[in-house]
Amino acid sequence: MSKREKIIVVFLCAIGIVGCIIPVLLKPGQYPSDDAFFYLQVASNIVSGYGSTFSRITPTNGYHPLWQLVVSGIYFVVGNDKAAGLWVTCFVQQLFFLGIIYWLYRLNEFLHLRYWYIGIPILSVFYLCIGTYASEAHLHGLIFLIACYYFFRTILNPLRKTTDWFLVSILFSILFLARLDSIFTIGVFFILAFYVIKTKQSDSKIQPVLVLTLPFASFVALYCWYNYSSYGHFLPISGAIKGTFPHFAGYFRSLYPMGYVGGIGTLMALIGALRTKQTGRKIIYLTIGAGSTLLMIYVFCFTHHVTGWAWYYVSGVFLLA
Repeated sequence: MSKREKIIVVFLCAIGIVGCIIPVLLKPGQYPSDDAFFYLQVASNIVSGYGSTFSRITPTNGYHPLWQLVVSGIYFVVGNDKAAGLWVTCFVQQLFFLGIIYWLYRLNEFLHLRYWYIGIPILSVFYLCIGTYASEAHLHGLIFLIACYYFFRTILNPLRKTTDWFLVSILFSILFLARLDSIFTIGVFFILAFYVIKTKQSDSKIQPVLVLTLPFASFVALYCWYNYSSYGHFLPISGAIKGTFPHFAGYFRSLYPMGYVGGIGTLMALIGALRTKQTGRKIIYLTIGAGSTLLMIYVFCFTHHVTGWAWYYVSGVFLLA
Protein backbone atom coordinates (compact mmCIF):
# COMPACT_ATOMS: atom_id res chain seq x y z
CA MET A 1 0.00 0.00 0.00
CA SER A 2 1.08 3.55 -0.63
CA LYS A 3 1.44 6.03 2.23
CA ARG A 4 -1.83 7.70 1.19
CA GLU A 5 -3.71 4.39 1.24
CA LYS A 6 -2.30 3.53 4.68
CA ILE A 7 -3.58 6.85 6.01
CA ILE A 8 -7.03 6.12 4.58
CA VAL A 9 -7.10 2.66 6.19
CA VAL A 10 -6.03 4.06 9.57
CA PHE A 11 -8.66 6.80 9.30
CA LEU A 12 -11.45 4.33 8.47
CA CYS A 13 -10.42 2.03 11.31
CA ALA A 14 -10.27 4.98 13.71
CA ILE A 15 -13.84 5.92 12.81
CA GLY A 16 -14.89 2.34 13.50
CA ILE A 17 -13.10 2.32 16.86
CA VAL A 18 -14.58 5.58 18.06
CA GLY A 19 -18.05 5.13 16.59
CA CYS A 20 -18.60 1.42 17.05
CA ILE A 21 -16.09 -0.35 19.28
CA ILE A 22 -15.95 1.95 22.30
CA PRO A 23 -19.76 2.21 22.77
CA VAL A 24 -20.04 -1.59 22.76
CA LEU A 25 -17.40 -1.96 25.45
CA LEU A 26 -19.13 0.68 27.58
CA LYS A 27 -22.57 -0.97 27.36
CA PRO A 28 -22.15 -4.46 25.87
CA GLY A 29 -25.58 -5.66 26.94
CA GLN A 30 -27.32 -3.41 24.42
CA TYR A 31 -25.71 -4.90 21.31
CA PRO A 32 -26.14 -8.69 21.02
CA SER A 33 -29.37 -10.01 19.54
CA ASP A 34 -31.66 -12.33 21.51
CA ASP A 35 -30.50 -15.37 19.53
CA ALA A 36 -26.85 -14.63 20.24
CA PHE A 37 -27.48 -14.72 24.00
CA PHE A 38 -28.19 -18.43 23.53
CA TYR A 39 -24.44 -19.04 23.22
CA LEU A 40 -23.74 -17.15 26.43
CA GLN A 41 -26.34 -19.04 28.46
CA VAL A 42 -25.22 -22.43 27.18
CA ALA A 43 -21.60 -21.50 27.91
CA SER A 44 -22.52 -20.51 31.45
CA ASN A 45 -24.31 -23.82 32.00
CA ILE A 46 -21.39 -25.81 30.57
CA VAL A 47 -18.95 -24.09 32.94
CA SER A 48 -21.40 -24.62 35.84
CA GLY A 49 -21.32 -28.35 35.17
CA TYR A 50 -24.81 -28.76 33.71
CA GLY A 51 -23.51 -29.72 30.28
CA SER A 52 -24.66 -28.44 26.91
CA THR A 53 -28.08 -27.11 27.84
CA PHE A 54 -29.92 -23.81 27.71
CA SER A 55 -32.62 -24.54 30.28
CA ARG A 56 -30.61 -26.94 32.51
CA ILE A 57 -33.37 -29.46 31.72
CA THR A 58 -33.08 -30.38 28.04
CA PRO A 59 -29.70 -30.95 26.37
CA THR A 60 -29.05 -29.01 23.17
CA ASN A 61 -26.69 -28.98 20.22
CA GLY A 62 -28.43 -26.04 18.51
CA TYR A 63 -25.32 -23.99 17.86
CA HIS A 64 -22.24 -23.79 15.68
CA PRO A 65 -19.68 -25.75 17.70
CA LEU A 66 -16.48 -23.75 17.24
CA TRP A 67 -17.96 -20.49 18.52
CA GLN A 68 -19.68 -22.28 21.40
CA LEU A 69 -16.29 -23.71 22.35
CA VAL A 70 -14.71 -20.24 22.28
CA VAL A 71 -17.48 -18.67 24.39
CA SER A 72 -17.35 -21.53 26.88
CA GLY A 73 -13.60 -20.99 27.20
CA ILE A 74 -14.17 -17.29 27.87
CA TYR A 75 -16.71 -18.02 30.60
CA PHE A 76 -14.35 -20.52 32.16
CA VAL A 77 -11.53 -17.94 32.25
CA VAL A 78 -13.72 -15.23 33.85
CA GLY A 79 -15.05 -17.62 36.48
CA ASN A 80 -18.52 -17.84 34.94
CA ASP A 81 -19.18 -14.18 35.67
CA LYS A 82 -21.92 -13.38 33.14
CA ALA A 83 -21.26 -9.64 32.96
CA ALA A 84 -17.52 -10.14 32.53
CA GLY A 85 -18.18 -12.97 30.08
CA LEU A 86 -20.30 -10.74 27.86
CA TRP A 87 -17.72 -7.93 27.94
CA VAL A 88 -14.80 -10.22 27.12
CA THR A 89 -16.82 -11.93 24.38
CA CYS A 90 -17.52 -8.58 22.70
CA PHE A 91 -13.87 -7.56 23.07
CA VAL A 92 -12.64 -10.83 21.53
CA GLN A 93 -15.04 -10.32 18.63
CA GLN A 94 -13.62 -6.86 18.04
CA LEU A 95 -10.15 -8.42 17.87
CA PHE A 96 -11.56 -10.88 15.34
CA PHE A 97 -12.82 -7.89 13.33
CA LEU A 98 -9.33 -6.44 13.19
CA GLY A 99 -8.17 -9.85 11.99
CA ILE A 100 -10.87 -9.72 9.31
CA ILE A 101 -9.53 -6.38 8.06
CA TYR A 102 -5.99 -7.79 7.96
CA TRP A 103 -6.92 -10.92 6.02
CA LEU A 104 -9.18 -8.91 3.71
CA TYR A 105 -6.09 -6.85 2.91
CA ARG A 106 -4.01 -10.02 2.34
CA LEU A 107 -6.61 -11.50 0.01
CA ASN A 108 -7.04 -8.32 -2.00
CA GLU A 109 -3.28 -7.80 -2.16
CA PHE A 110 -3.07 -11.29 -3.63
CA LEU A 111 -5.68 -10.22 -6.22
CA HIS A 112 -3.90 -6.91 -6.87
CA LEU A 113 -7.00 -4.87 -5.92
CA ARG A 114 -5.93 -1.38 -4.90
CA TYR A 115 -9.08 0.06 -3.39
CA TRP A 116 -9.99 -2.85 -1.10
CA TYR A 117 -10.34 -0.52 1.89
CA ILE A 118 -13.55 0.94 0.45
CA GLY A 119 -15.25 -2.13 1.92
CA ILE A 120 -14.15 -1.36 5.49
CA PRO A 121 -17.19 0.87 6.28
CA ILE A 122 -19.56 -1.84 5.02
CA LEU A 123 -17.89 -4.48 7.17
CA SER A 124 -17.79 -2.08 10.14
CA VAL A 125 -21.55 -1.66 9.97
CA PHE A 126 -22.07 -5.39 9.53
CA TYR A 127 -19.77 -6.55 12.31
CA LEU A 128 -19.85 -3.69 14.78
CA CYS A 129 -23.28 -2.07 14.58
CA ILE A 130 -26.20 -4.38 13.73
CA GLY A 131 -26.48 -6.99 16.45
CA THR A 132 -23.94 -9.61 15.39
CA TYR A 133 -22.21 -9.48 18.78
CA ALA A 134 -22.15 -12.78 20.70
CA SER A 135 -23.01 -14.60 17.46
CA GLU A 136 -20.58 -16.69 15.43
CA ALA A 137 -20.38 -14.05 12.65
CA HIS A 138 -16.98 -12.59 13.58
CA LEU A 139 -15.25 -15.94 14.02
CA HIS A 140 -16.89 -17.28 10.86
CA GLY A 141 -15.79 -14.23 8.87
CA LEU A 142 -12.20 -14.49 10.07
CA ILE A 143 -11.89 -18.22 9.34
CA PHE A 144 -13.65 -17.73 6.01
CA LEU A 145 -11.10 -15.17 4.80
CA ILE A 146 -8.13 -17.21 6.02
CA ALA A 147 -9.48 -20.31 4.27
CA CYS A 148 -10.15 -18.33 1.08
CA TYR A 149 -6.65 -16.88 1.07
CA TYR A 150 -4.85 -20.20 1.38
CA PHE A 151 -7.27 -22.04 -0.90
CA PHE A 152 -7.02 -19.58 -3.79
CA ARG A 153 -3.28 -19.23 -3.32
CA THR A 154 -3.03 -23.02 -3.67
CA ILE A 155 -5.39 -23.16 -6.65
CA LEU A 156 -3.52 -20.47 -8.57
CA ASN A 157 0.01 -21.62 -7.68
CA PRO A 158 1.46 -24.00 -10.31
CA LEU A 159 4.10 -25.07 -7.76
CA ARG A 160 1.53 -26.21 -5.20
CA LYS A 161 2.56 -29.02 -2.84
CA THR A 162 0.67 -31.84 -1.15
CA THR A 163 1.06 -30.06 2.19
CA ASP A 164 -0.82 -27.08 0.71
CA TRP A 165 -3.84 -29.30 0.07
CA PHE A 166 -3.62 -30.67 3.61
CA LEU A 167 -3.63 -27.16 5.09
CA VAL A 168 -6.64 -26.25 2.94
CA SER A 169 -8.51 -29.36 4.15
CA ILE A 170 -7.86 -28.47 7.79
CA LEU A 171 -9.01 -24.89 7.21
CA PHE A 172 -12.17 -26.16 5.50
CA SER A 173 -12.83 -28.35 8.55
CA ILE A 174 -12.44 -25.40 10.92
CA LEU A 175 -14.64 -23.26 8.66
CA PHE A 176 -17.35 -25.94 8.73
CA LEU A 177 -17.29 -26.02 12.53
CA ALA A 178 -17.39 -22.21 12.63
CA ARG A 179 -20.56 -22.08 10.52
CA LEU A 180 -22.13 -25.35 9.41
CA ASP A 181 -23.92 -23.99 6.34
CA SER A 182 -20.58 -22.86 4.96
CA ILE A 183 -20.70 -26.39 3.50
CA PHE A 184 -22.29 -24.87 0.38
CA THR A 185 -19.26 -22.68 -0.34
CA ILE A 186 -16.87 -25.44 0.72
CA GLY A 187 -18.61 -27.77 -1.72
CA VAL A 188 -18.00 -25.32 -4.57
CA PHE A 189 -14.37 -25.01 -3.49
CA PHE A 190 -14.00 -28.79 -3.60
CA ILE A 191 -15.38 -28.93 -7.15
CA LEU A 192 -12.88 -26.30 -8.25
CA ALA A 193 -10.04 -28.10 -6.45
CA PHE A 194 -10.86 -31.42 -8.12
CA TYR A 195 -10.95 -29.69 -11.51
CA VAL A 196 -7.54 -28.09 -10.91
CA ILE A 197 -6.05 -31.37 -9.71
CA LYS A 198 -7.39 -33.18 -12.76
CA THR A 199 -6.34 -30.60 -15.37
CA LYS A 200 -3.33 -28.81 -13.87
CA GLN A 201 -1.62 -31.33 -11.63
CA SER A 202 1.28 -32.88 -13.51
CA ASP A 203 2.26 -35.53 -10.95
CA SER A 204 0.04 -38.01 -9.07
CA LYS A 205 -3.60 -36.96 -8.91
CA ILE A 206 -4.83 -39.50 -6.35
CA GLN A 207 -2.60 -38.29 -3.51
CA PRO A 208 -3.73 -34.63 -3.50
CA VAL A 209 -7.38 -35.72 -3.76
CA LEU A 210 -7.00 -37.96 -0.72
CA VAL A 211 -5.01 -35.37 1.24
CA LEU A 212 -7.66 -32.74 0.50
CA THR A 213 -10.70 -34.95 1.10
CA LEU A 214 -9.93 -37.31 3.98
CA PRO A 215 -9.16 -34.81 6.79
CA PHE A 216 -12.28 -32.77 6.02
CA ALA A 217 -14.49 -35.85 5.62
CA SER A 218 -13.14 -37.21 8.93
CA PHE A 219 -13.98 -33.97 10.76
CA VAL A 220 -17.52 -33.91 9.36
CA ALA A 221 -18.12 -37.61 10.05
CA LEU A 222 -16.84 -37.30 13.63
CA TYR A 223 -19.02 -34.26 14.27
CA CYS A 224 -22.13 -35.96 12.85
CA TRP A 225 -21.43 -39.15 14.79
CA TYR A 226 -21.07 -37.21 18.05
CA ASN A 227 -24.34 -35.39 17.43
CA TYR A 228 -26.23 -38.57 16.64
CA SER A 229 -24.83 -40.53 19.57
CA SER A 230 -25.43 -37.67 22.03
CA TYR A 231 -28.61 -35.99 20.74
CA GLY A 232 -30.19 -38.34 18.21
CA HIS A 233 -29.62 -35.96 15.28
CA PHE A 234 -26.72 -35.82 12.84
CA LEU A 235 -26.95 -32.01 12.72
CA PRO A 236 -28.11 -29.39 15.26
CA ILE A 237 -31.73 -29.72 16.32
CA SER A 238 -32.27 -26.03 15.49
CA GLY A 239 -31.70 -26.84 11.82
CA ALA A 240 -34.25 -29.64 11.96
CA ILE A 241 -36.81 -27.28 13.52
CA LYS A 242 -36.30 -24.49 10.96
CA GLY A 243 -35.78 -26.69 7.91
CA THR A 244 -38.26 -28.63 5.76
CA PHE A 245 -35.81 -30.67 3.67
CA PRO A 246 -36.65 -32.59 1.50
CA HIS A 247 -40.06 -30.87 1.37
CA PHE A 248 -40.17 -27.66 -0.67
CA ALA A 249 -41.14 -24.52 1.27
CA GLY A 250 -40.53 -21.62 -1.14
CA TYR A 251 -40.64 -18.99 1.61
CA PHE A 252 -39.11 -15.71 0.40
CA ARG A 253 -39.41 -14.10 3.82
CA SER A 254 -36.79 -16.58 5.04
CA LEU A 255 -34.22 -14.35 3.32
CA TYR A 256 -35.42 -11.02 4.71
CA PRO A 257 -33.65 -8.64 5.20
CA MET A 258 -29.95 -9.62 5.22
CA GLY A 259 -30.44 -12.33 2.63
CA TYR A 260 -31.37 -9.57 0.19
CA VAL A 261 -28.22 -7.64 1.10
CA GLY A 262 -26.13 -10.76 0.63
CA GLY A 263 -27.93 -11.35 -2.66
CA ILE A 264 -26.93 -7.91 -3.90
CA GLY A 265 -23.30 -8.66 -3.03
CA THR A 266 -23.51 -12.00 -4.81
CA LEU A 267 -25.03 -10.42 -7.92
CA MET A 268 -22.30 -7.75 -7.99
CA ALA A 269 -19.64 -10.45 -7.70
CA LEU A 270 -21.09 -12.45 -10.59
CA ILE A 271 -21.21 -9.29 -12.72
CA GLY A 272 -17.62 -8.53 -11.70
CA ALA A 273 -16.60 -12.04 -12.75
CA LEU A 274 -17.98 -11.38 -16.22
CA ARG A 275 -16.22 -8.01 -16.51
CA THR A 276 -12.78 -8.78 -15.13
CA LYS A 277 -10.00 -10.20 -17.28
CA GLN A 278 -7.88 -11.24 -14.32
CA THR A 279 -8.14 -15.01 -13.81
CA GLY A 280 -7.75 -14.93 -10.03
CA ARG A 281 -10.52 -12.42 -9.51
CA LYS A 282 -12.83 -14.26 -11.89
CA ILE A 283 -12.33 -17.55 -10.03
CA ILE A 284 -12.86 -15.99 -6.61
CA TYR A 285 -15.94 -14.03 -7.61
CA LEU A 286 -17.52 -17.06 -9.30
CA THR A 287 -16.81 -19.63 -6.58
CA ILE A 288 -17.77 -17.52 -3.57
CA GLY A 289 -20.74 -16.16 -5.51
CA ALA A 290 -21.86 -19.69 -6.39
CA GLY A 291 -21.56 -20.81 -2.74
CA SER A 292 -23.55 -17.80 -1.54
CA THR A 293 -26.19 -18.44 -4.21
CA LEU A 294 -26.56 -22.10 -3.21
CA LEU A 295 -27.06 -21.09 0.42
CA MET A 296 -29.81 -18.61 -0.48
CA ILE A 297 -31.51 -21.14 -2.76
CA TYR A 298 -31.50 -23.70 0.05
CA VAL A 299 -32.88 -21.19 2.55
CA PHE A 300 -35.67 -20.24 0.13
CA CYS A 301 -36.52 -23.83 -0.81
CA PHE A 302 -36.24 -25.64 2.50
CA THR A 303 -36.74 -23.14 5.34
CA HIS A 304 -40.07 -22.02 6.78
CA HIS A 305 -38.47 -19.82 9.42
CA VAL A 306 -37.13 -16.27 9.09
CA THR A 307 -33.35 -16.61 8.66
CA GLY A 308 -32.61 -13.04 7.66
CA TRP A 309 -30.18 -12.28 10.47
CA ALA A 310 -26.78 -10.93 9.56
CA TRP A 311 -24.72 -13.94 10.59
CA TYR A 312 -26.37 -16.15 7.93
CA TYR A 313 -24.92 -14.24 4.98
CA VAL A 314 -21.28 -13.50 5.76
CA SER A 315 -19.98 -14.51 2.31
CA GLY A 316 -22.54 -12.32 0.52
CA VAL A 317 -21.57 -9.31 2.64
CA PHE A 318 -17.88 -9.89 1.87
CA LEU A 319 -18.72 -9.89 -1.84
CA LEU A 320 -20.62 -6.63 -1.40
CA ALA A 321 -17.64 -5.10 0.43
